[in-house]
Amino acid sequence: MPTASPPIKRIRTQKQLAELAGVSQPTVFRALAGRPDVDPDVRQRIQVLAARHNYQLNVSARTMLTGRTNTIALLLSSKYSQTGGSYTGSLHTDLLRGVGDELERRNKHLLVARLGDGPLTDPNFMPRILREYVSDGLLINYHLDIPKRMIDLIRVNEVPAVWINVKQPENSVYPDDVAAGRLATEYLLARGHRDIAMMDYAPLPTSHYSRTDRFAGYAATMRAAGLTPRLLGVEGQNIEPQGVAFTRAWMTAADRPGAVITYNAEYAELAAHAAARAGLDVPGDLSMLAISDHPKLVIGGLPFTCVRVPHKQCGITACEMLMDKIAGDNADIPSQTAPPVWVQGESCAEGANDNGSHARN
Repeated sequence: MPTASPPIKRIRTQKQLAELAGVSQPTVFRALAGRPDVDPDVRQRIQVLAARHNYQLNVSARTMLTGRTNTIALLLSSKYSQTGGSYTGSLHTDLLRGVGDELERRNKHLLVARLGDGPLTDPNFMPRILREYVSDGLLINYHLDIPKRMIDLIRVNEVPAVWINVKQPENSVYPDDVAAGRLATEYLLARGHRDIAMMDYAPLPTSHYSRTDRFAGYAATMRAAGLTPRLLGVEGQNIEPQGVAFTRAWMTAADRPGAVITYNAEYAELAAHAAARAGLDVPGDLSMLAISDHPKLVIGGLPFTCVRVPHKQCGITACEMLMDKIAGDNADIPSQTAPPVWVQGESCAEGANDNGSHARN
């Protein structure tokens, strides 16, 4: 009978692990805490020995020694905006994927918190928010109807925070929506279109900045080409409740545009269905291009050409910025934009200036 191997003795202290690895106790701590100032070979040797001897770094002890929890809180709002027609802290899957991937790469943990305006504007709660959620900083995914009191409390209490999808000079990451409008328009112009309109049925002053910026990028590009911008909507009014009837009206009018850029994927679906009901072919009779949250937009079996909102990159960049703020004593950082992503589809044809060609692309 072969002799059984003796059980591996469990190591319970960093001192014991340091003696076994032949290094100092602070080196063991830095290696297991994921600190970069440890030789890679030494780190690997310590990690192998820790796993072999069932040693785990005590999280409470690490927090006391470093003042860091290695956890980031992703803060969502639970408020529903009547003007925006959505939750003010809606969480896109790609954004969560970007945040999760970047924190995993950095060996950090993620905690998701959903709060109403009560605690977020409470001067007694905000100083405790990092302790309450055992985190080193906040990623704030609250991008519409933000209470000024909340913004002031975060700054006054020096809470390390980065805002996502909020346009402000410092400490935020947001999609470059001006570039999205410009990119969509440039593509249609290059295809020979000149009568290009933008479809947005809720361009209210209190709505999200992306409505203003997407139209601004489109309008500036049209004017630079010597063309007049055209909004399919009513400036300053929310006409979404009568959106179906309004769409049918411009879709069947004599001055129907040759190409339409929709503010979002929902408007693209509305316009595509209205075109089908009107007996219009997309893209033969009407080219359509959507600015979209979806990785791939298919309507009625037709893959749509889209300018995609870069949610994942926003999540990655927000994590990078927050880590820099935490390491840099919470100093303000200039805000950054994430460029839009092009998704080629088959919903745009050549314009009338291209000798009537309707080749799909």
